[in-house]
Amino acid sequence: MLAFTSDHGESWGERFADKQAVQGTYHMHGATLFEEVMDVPLIVSGPGIEPGTVIAEPASLVDLTPTLLDFAGAPLDGVDGISLRPQLAGEAGDPERAIWLVGTDAGRVSQLAVRREPWKLLVHVETGEEEAYRLDTDPRERRSSPDDAPPELRELLYAELATVDQPELSDADTAQVESRLADLGYL
Repeated sequence: MLAFTSDHGESWGERFADKQAVQGTYHMHGATLFEEVMDVPLIVSGPGIEPGTVIAEPASLVDLTPTLLDFAGAPLDGVDGISLRPQLAGEAGDPERAIWLVGTDAGRVSQLAVRREPWKLLVHVETGEEEAYRLDTDPRERRSSPDDAPPELRELLYAELATVDQPELSDADTAQVESRLADLGYL
């Protein structure tokens, strides 16, 4: 089996009204959950996969491990995500499946979003501000309409948000996070 993917897409600061708010490349792909950052390739090739197969439903990188384990015949007990093997064999996926997106800033969860076609609903953790996009009619996410998002999506989002652990970072922890980001060339 061979898998090709990426950890994130890329933004060039085009969403920042104030370009001074862009702090290095970290804020080009770590500060938002827009599709240009979240949309990454996930290409899997190997025995049992017909070349050119495309899965129509959204998948998540968390699905890569169970997919590869499934093809290897290993147990999937306790593994996050789902195996995409059925979809790679041509079966339809679950259109009601929720895909989770998490944004962080300096080691803390800053945004949490849930995608369930055709919607994406997100909340800015610190302020409680919500954004919602209907991706089938607004694929570039230009018109946020949180009041139009399905109520069950909001319930799902806030139930998950209640489980998010947000430990307070000490000054030493913050300095370590910033040092690591700088070492990676992000700051």
